[in-house]
Amino acid sequence: MVGDLKTAADAILKAVVNSADGVPGVVAIATDRRGNIYDGAAGKRVLAGPTDMTVDSVFAIFSMTKAITATACLQLLEEGRLDLDAPARQYVPEIGKLQVIEGFDSAGSPKFRPPRRDITTRMLLLHTAGLGYDFFNETYARLARQHGQPSVITASYASIRTPLLFDPGDDWEYGSNLDWVGQVVEGITGKRLAAVMTERILQPLGMEDTGFAMTASMASRLVTLHQRDDAGRLLPLPDFRLPQNPEVQMGGHGLYSTAVDYAKFIRMWLNDGMSPGGRVLKAETVEMAERNGLGDRKIKKLPG
Repeated sequence: MVGDLKTAADAILKAVVNSADGVPGVVAIATDRRGNIYDGAAGKRVLAGPTDMTVDSVFAIFSMTKAITATACLQLLEEGRLDLDAPARQYVPEIGKLQVIEGFDSAGSPKFRPPRRDITTRMLLLHTAGLGYDFFNETYARLARQHGQPSVITASYASIRTPLLFDPGDDWEYGSNLDWVGQVVEGITGKRLAAVMTERILQPLGMEDTGFAMTASMASRLVTLHQRDDAGRLLPLPDFRLPQNPEVQMGGHGLYSTAVDYAKFIRMWLNDGMSPGGRVLKAETVEMAERNGLGDRKIKKLPG
């Protein structure tokens, strides 16, 4: 059965990289709670490059960072140091200064008003605080184009001090919420997010190839980011790097990691919070986190 799985999965990966509109390279891992049941790689780390993709290739994992940040947050909840429903400004005063944007006036200037309620950490975890991303939301895109709102890729405080698109708790919008959760974690612990993750999650899980800053070994295995042009052709972006010593360690997108490392994190959740290095979360915390927290509110499509 294992042999059949590997043969079939390897064929899928090869087809993905060899198809006309495929990708330069791909890594895939399947795991259950006991361990990996498949791992494989195909293609190259950069389009038409000489280096084969390997299962330990290093990627900028972008929003997969969010789950690790949320785990650090839930640990503080377990310790009684965090109240999910208290105003988040108790832990990060700066978040209490965010205003709701109500459109633009005739001169194109944004119009703001105070929010009707405080942002809570629960809202941040559920993406209901009112924050967005400029690549999914036209209001934020206009603020970027016309008013210089910096991209979250800059990993700056200015990039997350953005207006709210609606009153906290009223709606769902995918955005920079988990970057602020990272700030909550830092505010409570008095440590930078990377240090908290390393001590509490990455070391217990044996995730040695995960971090905001790459080690020399990680950098030697880095996969080049690509994007498609207007004709749909893939182009490498060899100079792209997330900031290695950022002003803000972005809890929403800032980590580099490997598929092998991330499978270890997934297994911890599959094992109700237990890892080979000890318990990371309580089983009841995992069960709580897995429940629907949105109620009747619905997620939305994310337009480009």
